[in-house]
Amino acid sequence: MKRLILTSSSGSGLARSGLAELVISSSFHFEWGPLPSPEKLAAFFAARSANLGPGDHWSDWGIRWPKDIKARKDLSLANFCEQYDVVELWFDPAPRDQLQLVWLLDHLSSCSSLVRKLKLRLVASELTTERGEDLAASEPHIHVVRITAREFETARLAWSAYRAMTPEACVDLLHQDLSALLMLRLFHLRSQRRTYVFGEFELGSLLEGLALGPKPVVAGLGDELRTIDRENLRARHEVYLRSRLSLTEFGRAVLAHQEDFSRHNPIDRWWGGTHLTNDRLWRYGNVLTKP
Repeated sequence: MKRLILTSSSGSGLARSGLAELVISSSFHFEWGPLPSPEKLAAFFAARSANLGPGDHWSDWGIRWPKDIKARKDLSLANFCEQYDVVELWFDPAPRDQLQLVWLLDHLSSCSSLVRKLKLRLVASELTTERGEDLAASEPHIHVVRITAREFETARLAWSAYRAMTPEACVDLLHQDLSALLMLRLFHLRSQRRTYVFGEFELGSLLEGLALGPKPVVAGLGDELRTIDRENLRARHEVYLRSRLSLTEFGRAVLAHQEDFSRHNPIDRWWGGTHLTNDRLWRYGNVLTKP
């Protein structure tokens, strides 16, 4: 039985597990910055075109390509998957991975000929910490879900809500039945499973926004970060290591809800398809508050 595994960048260890002929990871990260355009996402799944750059096609993310199947790299992902008996989706519980899962399921839902081949593995641990041999040993104990219309519909709702230009749909989603894709609830239950949304680079950018703006809430972050090239990761990391952080007086006032950070500092961030700025700042606490 020929098996193909589709995973995220967290699942590189699966290529060394021997569980499939080929492992393909997805390249896009959707939790930071503006979302890729619908055209770019469609081109990623389609047959390769001449105007695609490195990393813009699904086949650029195949891990350890067997020589005898490299000739099929220019096919669309759906046509490539047709060659396999089983196509398994392995995505760990982290929000970054779950966003990639719902995006992939939303696309695959239109590939009717693949539906009977698709299986979802309910991975409870983080794939980044697992070695290939450990994944192979644990594979018989990882629950397999047959993907049906219910899973596809839940993925469609989640992906559509996340892409929306305003966040109401995402908040509404929390009150709907998401049991078809159990790990989606981890967006809301971070403390239960200690999941996180951002990686260290994104957290660094957020910290700089708190410490290096017109009116900082954090003191002690090296001011030289303003001039060090963002691609110079070694130099920036050294600055972080020697920084000693503390709250400013303004920061304590913000925590006490006596001051509003956005009244004194620029806001320019994205939540999925929602662009957050000072003039268009949605807030989420006990309830969602419109700008």
